[in-house]
This record gives sequence, structure tokens and C-alpha cells, in this order.
Amino acid sequence: MTAQAKLRPIACASPLLFLGDEAGHGASRTTDFGRHVPITPNVAVARSDTEPRCASTLNPRAPVHRRSSAFTLIELLVCLGIIGVLISLVFPALAMARDAARRSVSLSQLRQHGGVFSMYNADWADSFPFFASPVGDSTIQCEIRLRTVSFQYYHHAHCLWNYALADRYYNGDWGSKAFYGPGFPAGYPDVTGLGGPTSYWYACTFIARPEFWNESTRTGIEQRRPTRLSEVSFPSLKVLLFSSYPLEIRLGSQADSTSSLTTECQFVDGSATIKLSSILPGYPDSDGDYPGSIQVHTNGEYGALHTIDGVRGRDVRSR
Repeated sequence: MTAQAKLRPIACASPLLFLGDEAGHGASRTTDFGRHVPITPNVAVARSDTEPRCASTLNPRAPVHRRSSAFTLIELLVCLGIIGVLISLVFPALAMARDAARRSVSLSQLRQHGGVFSMYNADWADSFPFFASPVGDSTIQCEIRLRTVSFQYYHHAHCLWNYALADRYYNGDWGSKAFYGPGFPAGYPDVTGLGGPTSYWYACTFIARPEFWNESTRTGIEQRRPTRLSEVSFPSLKVLLFSSYPLEIRLGSQADSTSSLTTECQFVDGSATIKLSSILPGYPDSDGDYPGSIQVHTNGEYGALHTIDGVRGRDVRSR
């Protein structure tokens, strides 16, 4: 061999080593692997750039650098943007599902109450509930739970029927959850001092004669009398009860015949529905406009409460 020894790369050694030849010329040193390597001041070991290096050998105190796995700012912003888009797509669907569930509960409760009113018709010779005095204050006594409810206006009966029917048909439980639709605020409006009326309103047309609800035949308070099931001309088109919360009825003097009612309704024939079309306007002066009258409901308010021609009229054109 020549005097210049063959170069050999040494793994995990210092970047520059001086080796002797294979004949043993020159000094030697012990490598990291415990092998003696001859050293010469004239020969350098070549090292490939791709050869792995031992960090501890190069500089034992140097930190080991690793690639970070965290998100960059741009990646984080992109992720937040995608999440925002997904939320904007999902929220409307969730709101629709919640509204459908609320309406389903309201319809179920209305059907139950409709069944109770049918029982009342059978028990009281076809009459609809009539429990308010046409003159002065009215009082309802719930004997089972020893409650007495007094109210001033005749037409407050539309939201206090739960007290009147509680003893006989609801086991005295005038405050049952079945009387309050989902989301109905407790105690709104509290005209009794006992926790508020029901959210399912009983149409005022059933507690006054049909003549009271016609502009040409209304005379006054003497027409506030009970009505009968046999007097209802359109059972499938006449609303008996409806959900007042959330109330979305806009009828009467400020509405036309194409107005839509998007609340839950119970009809005289026992059916219930969610949305109707071609709602007919109610009586323009509601329960007032006669000598000595006290108007509780405003003009044109709640067409389903004040049907023109009363029980002989209808609240919808068709279903």
C-alpha cells in the first residue's frame, strides 16, 4: 500500500480525524466504539453530508432539535373558518328540529284537551263550558285543592277554563303542565294571583250567542249565553282551542283573507293541525262596542277568538 492510508469514515466520531496508515504508522486513538484508530497529522477522513452524526459526539451540550407538531397560525385560522361554516349550516337545522318538537308537544296536549271538551259536551247536554257571569265579577272555586279564582272581565274565561274544569276533569290539578305549552313563560299574564292562566286559549265565540258576533245583530250583554255543539255549522273549520305562545296571528282590521296562522289549533271535530291558510278575519270590534261594554281584547285581535257569526261561522276557508 502507499504511504497515504486508505480513508475510512467513522460513525459518531468528531468531524475531522487524522488517521495513520494500515501498517500502523502514526499515532492512534480510541473511538466512541472502543476501537483504536491510528492518527496522523497528514490524513483527513472524508465524511458524507448524508452520514448520520451523533449530536452528543459533536457537542455533548447542544440541544436536540426536533420538528414541531403544533398548528401554524394560518392552519389554525383555516380550521376555525371551517368550524364556523359547519356551525352556520347545523344551527338552522337544530332550530327547525326544536320547533318541530315544540309543536308536536303542543298538538299532543291540545288533542288531550279536545277530548276533555268532548266529555264535557256529553255530560252537559251538548253545551260548551260556560262559567263566567255576564255582569260583574266572576268566581271559580276549585274544591279539591281549595282554590278560589276571581276575575273581573267576562272574556277572561278564554284563558281560565283550566280552573273551571280542573275538579271534574283534571283531578283538581289546575296547574298541570298539560295546560302550558313548551316555552310558555310562567305567570304570564297572572290575572288570578295563582300562577297565571293556561297558554291554550278557549275561543270566546263559545261563550256568547252567534248573534253577538254579527255586526247587524249585536245588541249587548244579554247575548252572552251558552252555545251548543249542534249549533256549530263547520266543526272541521271552527277553532275550539289554540296555542297562544308563541302567538303569530295577525287578523281582523289589519289583515286580509290570505293571512296565515302558524300556531297549533284544536278544532271542534277533534282534529288538530299546525299551519293553516286563508284565515278569515275576526269580528272587527272583538268583545266590545255596545252600551256599557268593556273591551278586553283590542280590535281585530286574535281572529280565532272572535269568529264572525260565532259558532255558526268558520275560522278558515279550507284545510
